[in-house]
Amino acid sequence: MGEGAEGTSTKMLTFDGSAANYQRFKLRFRAYANAKNFLLALSRPSISSAMPKDYKDTATETKKKFLKANSNVMSAYTLALEGDQVFQIIAGAMTEDWPEGLASWKSNMHRRILYQLLKWKLNWPKLQ
Repeated sequence: MGEGAEGTSTKMLTFDGSAANYQRFKLRFRAYANAKNFLLALSRPSISSAMPKDYKDTATETKKKFLKANSNVMSAYTLALEGDQVFQIIAGAMTEDWPEGLASWKSNMHRRILYQLLKWKLNWPKLQ
């Protein structure tokens, strides 16, 4: 358990990769991100230039806040996701521009989690 925005205690949630638990995880993860003050990294920026182009882009305070929030979200995903198949989603979010991974709306992390679950169950083709 950790301290939230107002000193409230928030329990770290986990996700086992089952489709039945996905919607609950998605809603609770956003609530957790909000309580921990890193929802910014999951939200769509109002101006496209507000989001850094990569992890080195620290030109403005907003970009610095986004980078910190993104790092915290990727850490929370890493702790929350269980099982080898689900854990592969974290590795898939890592790129040269984002070595810790990109969790924002742009990467659609939640959509990728759901897609992977369905793909493994239904043998869907690779997401482009």
